[in-house]
Amino acid sequence: MSQRRYVLGWDLLRLIAAIDIVGHHVGRGHALFGLGLPVFLLLGTLLSVSKPERAGFSKFARARTHRIILPWMFWSLMIGLGLALETAYGQPRRPFEFDWLMLLYGPEIHLWFLPFIAVAGCAVYALWWWLPDRRFLRAALAFAAGGCMVAALEYSPDVEWPFQQWIFGAAAIPLGYALGRVQALVMDPSARRREWWALFWLALVLPVAVFTYMERTPGLDSISLRYGGGVLLVIVAARWAEVRWWPKREALQPGQYMMGVYILHPSVYRWVVSPVIGPLGLSGEVWLRVALTFLVSLAIVRALRLTRLKSVL
Repeated sequence: MSQRRYVLGWDLLRLIAAIDIVGHHVGRGHALFGLGLPVFLLLGTLLSVSKPERAGFSKFARARTHRIILPWMFWSLMIGLGLALETAYGQPRRPFEFDWLMLLYGPEIHLWFLPFIAVAGCAVYALWWWLPDRRFLRAALAFAAGGCMVAALEYSPDVEWPFQQWIFGAAAIPLGYALGRVQALVMDPSARRREWWALFWLALVLPVAVFTYMERTPGLDSISLRYGGGVLLVIVAARWAEVRWWPKREALQPGQYMMGVYILHPSVYRWVVSPVIGPLGLSGEVWLRVALTFLVSLAIVRALRLTRLKSVL
């Protein structure tokens, strides 16, 4: 069996994040305490700058366009056509109408993540490309900026979506930059261990401060808690997730399917799962809705990745 280097820890975090988000959209409550979205945001930004060497910015931007923007455009068209047909010939749960703001998300609000993470990834890479790469100093300043942005989110005024989602995700830009440079230290055998440990404990300041702050200030939203927990999970994965030899089989790499699951799961629930469990009187079983939606979405993505649609999943 052919082998390749594979970071198992990132896949496990993607799996956790996807389950949490499916629970939020289908079960109307986070399955894993709302950590899913911050984890996806942090992974989507930190992996942009986690390599020891930099490539050209234009090359990186083209890769992001191919990997994220083209799938977003394709599935936005497919999902939008489905919703439009449902509106025209069926009994839609909500009428579908085109709005220019859809250019920031798509026909379904959850799709905002793809254009945002493409822009955020380019922003993080630009920081790495155009600033001197003093990893310790830059990472420390980025952690501080990210922590301030997370704290500000607790008191930010209500705005309409998708601006609400984009504002929420903005904190992942400095945090992702910092975590990515920390990960580069982990992967760099020439890095001084004292620098790594200084960054590691500095990174822990954010989740510890958040937990302490939440305990002393009851009634706050859970934004800080979610970001703090997400940072903590990513730190643990960056420090202890081994880069190991792993079988080159997609069936053993669940993270390869998670972007597809994220894109398709609301449509899978709407057009596949709900019509089946509704007549059976099982729609009230939240755990069943979440489990079936996740598993059916996973099976559909797996099947589609065996076709030419693999390039957009």
